[in-house]
Amino acid sequence: MTIKSSMLVASLFSTTLILIGCAQTNAITQAVSTAATETVGGFKTAFEDYDKTNKLNKQGDVANAYYLFGWMEDACIGDSSAGYQKIALLNSQLIENIKAVRDVPIVDPVIDDGYEYYVKPKSQWHPGFARIVDDVNIDVNYEYTEYHFKFKDNVFYRGQPLAEYYYKFRPESEGGQEVLKFARNADVNSIWPNFKGRQVEDSMDGSLYESKAEYDTKNKTLTCRFD
Repeated sequence: MTIKSSMLVASLFSTTLILIGCAQTNAITQAVSTAATETVGGFKTAFEDYDKTNKLNKQGDVANAYYLFGWMEDACIGDSSAGYQKIALLNSQLIENIKAVRDVPIVDPVIDDGYEYYVKPKSQWHPGFARIVDDVNIDVNYEYTEYHFKFKDNVFYRGQPLAEYYYKFRPESEGGQEVLKFARNADVNSIWPNFKGRQVEDSMDGSLYESKAEYDTKNKTLTCRFD
């Protein structure tokens, strides 16, 4: 299960892939509502050609990452509409098709857990993921186990080049982070207004807090925290 999976009640949906050509480039808001999706073994990815002058057009399809991470715009929860729930579910599928855990020998009972997380080999990835994900690395530190997704150059979020995605979690505890890291030439300021917040009740003490993504202008990252 992923960090946010307990917040979601959604069902799988499928459609037929339609590639939208240069003559059909529209405003982002229209593209979000009309772009078609592809189903490949349970994985659904979306493609959108945003700009006739984009040099990436010569390299093939442009992947619309909104269909993987758009739930973050909905107060980092993604439960306010069926559309957000479907996006959040697809995001969970992306993670679960890459993340894996296996048993390992216990050398030191004090510090060893007897298991480790790892990245599934690319031969086991869904074809749709292989078209947009260049590589995935794993990092284990004192706070989180982190999966770092590095995207190919054809991946955009609302028209801005998306470089990486970080999925961070605590294996035997609660909390984590999900981070979108944009390319250096991305205009993140232009899409930041789409990320909304709202008051949410704390499950521990009943107090209210604002749930919303955090924008780091220096590093060009958008982060949802679940601590």
